[in-house]
Amino acid sequence: MTKNMTKKKNVLIIFSDQLRAFDLGCYGSSAVETPHIDSLAEQGSMVDIGVSNNPLCTPARSCLLSGQYSRTCTGRTDNTLEEFPPFRRDVFPNKSIAEIFKDEGYHTSLIGKWHIGAHPKTVGFDNCVYPKMHHLNHNQDFCDNDKGISIVSGYAEDFNFRNLEKQLCGTDGKPFFTYYNISPPHMPFFDMPKEFIEKYSGKKIDLRPNVKRGDATPHDRHNFNIYMYDYLYYMKYFPENQYVKPFDIGEDFTVEDLYRCYYGAVAYTDYLVGRITELLKQKGIFEDTVILFSADHGDMLASHGIYNKNTLYEEAIRIPMILCNGGKVESKIGSLIDCMPTLLDACGIPVPDYVQGESLLRKRKSQEIFIENMSGLIGVRDERYLYGVQLDKTQQKIIDDEVMFFDCQKDPYQLNNLINDKSKETLKLISKYKKIIKNYHEKTEYTKMLT
Repeated sequence: MTKNMTKKKNVLIIFSDQLRAFDLGCYGSSAVETPHIDSLAEQGSMVDIGVSNNPLCTPARSCLLSGQYSRTCTGRTDNTLEEFPPFRRDVFPNKSIAEIFKDEGYHTSLIGKWHIGAHPKTVGFDNCVYPKMHHLNHNQDFCDNDKGISIVSGYAEDFNFRNLEKQLCGTDGKPFFTYYNISPPHMPFFDMPKEFIEKYSGKKIDLRPNVKRGDATPHDRHNFNIYMYDYLYYMKYFPENQYVKPFDIGEDFTVEDLYRCYYGAVAYTDYLVGRITELLKQKGIFEDTVILFSADHGDMLASHGIYNKNTLYEEAIRIPMILCNGGKVESKIGSLIDCMPTLLDACGIPVPDYVQGESLLRKRKSQEIFIENMSGLIGVRDERYLYGVQLDKTQQKIIDDEVMFFDCQKDPYQLNNLINDKSKETLKLISKYKKIIKNYHEKTEYTKMLT
């Protein structure tokens, strides 16, 4: 290679599951210690307001890999339910980010959770090692390329890390594009290392103002068990290799205890990020690797009495978005569909016309982020406001354009819905956002799924 030739940078996406931005130090939290994620943000730059375009696993991940809204790249907005994806391509009518990097001479790899309705090799991944969809962190079933399905003893995250180590030694001199998925802080909380899940045990917890304290209702108890055991609880799923059988948690388990578990899972996530970045430094390739750290969606964790995700409230849609070694982020607000054009831009690769996102390395043309979910809620979030409407069952027609309107700057916990505010200023704003959401809805019609 001559001196005037530019060496291609490696690209690593570290994608966490159900991690909301509010619980990271770099996003202003003091509740959880996240030194490794904070260090990435300090060495790089971050989006102040990161937003999931669809706060649910499959559609959010599809947005990330396609640079398109979920209705456009998959023709649907709900989750994929197959345990392992079929070896066919039912999604992504256009080239995925993996396919583009592969065309540019990169070795492409998927490590960890997939949860998309097509086999990874059909959408551009040379190498793929991914678990069954059921969320287990210990003794998980994995599909390893063409080797079939096997049970991996020990923690899945350790297995994923070993695969990353192997990949860094086996790309035949090519730059790599790696999509690395960390399952925590997604439940089940019982199935994580004890040192982390008990890290905040007994410590005082300051709940968000939109979380109600008090005795847990049956609704709360049901969700507490889901957080603790996930599939093992609500699907009565007992694989032969599972070493712990789920049981109902005690009556004294509270929302505060739920937060302690979640904070421990966030700390575990941070530890895993630190292990990955340290490996890159040991290999001498950290500075030669563009790193994007983000998550598919957040977690309500009892805010507004809601658990999990799949809604338009801040706790569900707000995610971390950190870029390291890839240039300076110029956008204050960004979303998952912006990740693909940002990484292509950082590597000097042209962004295809079909990409619906914008590079975060440049000033945004549009400040509004379009959000949708499987329940037919759609909305727009900009630097200050969130406006949401309801679609019909076909998700084609707006049937209620007065669901929610929040001033997230003045009302960060969304306690005051302004949708019925009759002041002249508010009515003018609502009228403006009604036009914006109508435009987004009409321009992003569902594509026909591939066959």
